[in-house]
Amino acid sequence: MIPQNNFFFRNQKILRKAGWDVCLNIVANLMPVICLQFIIQPSLANLLGAEHNGLYLTIISLVHFVVLITSSPLNSTRLLMDGEYKEKKLSGDFNLFLVFFSIINLFVIFSGNAFYNDKNLLLDNILVCLLSSIWMVKDYLIVQYRITLQYYQIFFNNILISSGFIVGLFCMTYFPHWQIIFIAGYGLGLSHVLLTTSLITEPLTKTSLFPEAKKKLFSLAMANILNVIAISFDRLFLYPIIGGTLVSVYYSSTVISKIMTLLSAPLSNVCLSYAVKQDKISPKLFNVVIVFSFMAGIIGYFICLKISGPLLHYLYPQWAVESLRLVPVTVGVAMFELIVTVVNPLLIRFCDIRWQIKIQASYLLLYSLLSLILLHFWGLFGFSIGVLFASIFKFIIIYFVGIKSFRKAIF
Repeated sequence: MIPQNNFFFRNQKILRKAGWDVCLNIVANLMPVICLQFIIQPSLANLLGAEHNGLYLTIISLVHFVVLITSSPLNSTRLLMDGEYKEKKLSGDFNLFLVFFSIINLFVIFSGNAFYNDKNLLLDNILVCLLSSIWMVKDYLIVQYRITLQYYQIFFNNILISSGFIVGLFCMTYFPHWQIIFIAGYGLGLSHVLLTTSLITEPLTKTSLFPEAKKKLFSLAMANILNVIAISFDRLFLYPIIGGTLVSVYYSSTVISKIMTLLSAPLSNVCLSYAVKQDKISPKLFNVVIVFSFMAGIIGYFICLKISGPLLHYLYPQWAVESLRLVPVTVGVAMFELIVTVVNPLLIRFCDIRWQIKIQASYLLLYSLLSLILLHFWGLFGFSIGVLFASIFKFIIIYFVGIKSFRKAIF
């Protein structure tokens, strides 16, 4: 096996392929996010009004939360262990996990929608559950593209999802339920994945690797739960405290920062896809990744600040003035989250998986305490400052855990 420092700096063919995959994945992630942020979300904000828009943001955040804590651990565990299953010529386990998480998904979504939505219409509940199930299964099965490094398939899949969002928006004219937008989008995406992958056909049986897979899966699931609670804290927990209007103001202030996070997810995905094919990483390379992530974050920060004023006034004129006060802080949060998202896959691959739970638990504790305390004293601006301090703290922990672990691996 070629050491990592040689792999990245001398193997030009692999380096070019990785660079192409990153660019392709960035564009792939860019399409549905731009479609949502610049077409779907503003249209829904105008159609629903501030209060109902706040409720919609809360429900879709709940769905996003549940999808992430179910599909993401499945996706990452499958990616991390695929080599072991192929080496031992085993097939199974993961569709059992998929069934288990699907049941959890439906229970949490049904209960959560009933809690947040006072009207609690049966049709709304059914539509939200359907949306969450489609989204979750699609997000797990797409791991086959990451295993085989077929990022062009992810690109095409996101074209279909974005097209589905637009179709769903038109359908909403005749079927006035916002869920139809996302069902159309993720439904098209799932159809493509089912036609071009084979993971769903694996047997519903246990293998000798089941205990190890379960351990990694639930460690990553717990870490994801803690992380996504923090990510969705503003919409899931602020709504009952401050109401839909202020949630809309805060959410609008984070729209610009989502431009920066467009870089983080594709970089993270490609990084883990290539990292699983390696045996170790040097502290020097780890520091190089940190430096380049910081450079990308700083560039993105100033670009986002520059375009924030015109975009917010165009997209959300109802509350743009209030949101712009928060933008310098929320974009700062996004900068550190970008760095963390790029670096953390290296810890997932090469460090004890239990560190993921420790890091996310510490982050969530500081996040919730600081943000709520500062919310009490300085309102939404104080809340934003608390989130920023927590994000800086999370980066510091990840850096020291990584550099310590990689130094030990050398000696």
